[in-house]
Amino acid sequence: MGSPRRTVSYSSLSTFQTCPKKYWWSYVQKIQKIGSSGARDIGTAIHSALEVLFRTGKIEEAEDALNKYSSLAGGYGLDPEDYYKAKGILTGYWKRWGNPKDQYEVRLVEKNFCVQIPDSDYTFDGRIDTVVLDRTTGRIQLWDHKTAGRVDSDYITRRWMDLQLNLYAIGSAEALGIHVDEYVYDIMKKPEIRLKKNE
Repeated sequence: MGSPRRTVSYSSLSTFQTCPKKYWWSYVQKIQKIGSSGARDIGTAIHSALEVLFRTGKIEEAEDALNKYSSLAGGYGLDPEDYYKAKGILTGYWKRWGNPKDQYEVRLVEKNFCVQIPDSDYTFDGRIDTVVLDRTTGRIQLWDHKTAGRVDSDYITRRWMDLQLNLYAIGSAEALGIHVDEYVYDIMKKPEIRLKKNE
């Protein structure tokens, strides 16, 4: 029986870069934080909704996917305040951009990849949000959907200094055979409104 496959992901690399000790506890000792982050849950819910929107082009089906994360709708994961924030993001996204299939030919959505790292027994694993062909330019775009509480110049600078999409472009080419021409950070700012007590 062979040894277990050793993997590296963008999340593990980013964690190590931010805090080696956190990397040690999370990825070596496999100790995970109990509970969940509201910010992460909103991001997960929006990713699920956008996956459906880019696959189908139908806002109603995207809303159904989002509702699965709502405790109000009998789903799981989001408290009412976070659910309404996520719903606001999706509604605003549709009103601003409409059906993505009108401008883009969707090549893949939420696709896993695995690339062997040369001269090692490690692989680099990841999950690409979306790859599209922009019909207006004829260029292949690698998209990464982001939700953020604050979008300022520092946030934008960190995105462009980030290696995530460079690494994912390699994964797209090497594992999936899709060579991308450009990257798109699809950034959605979370609403700042808060529910009043008993709302």
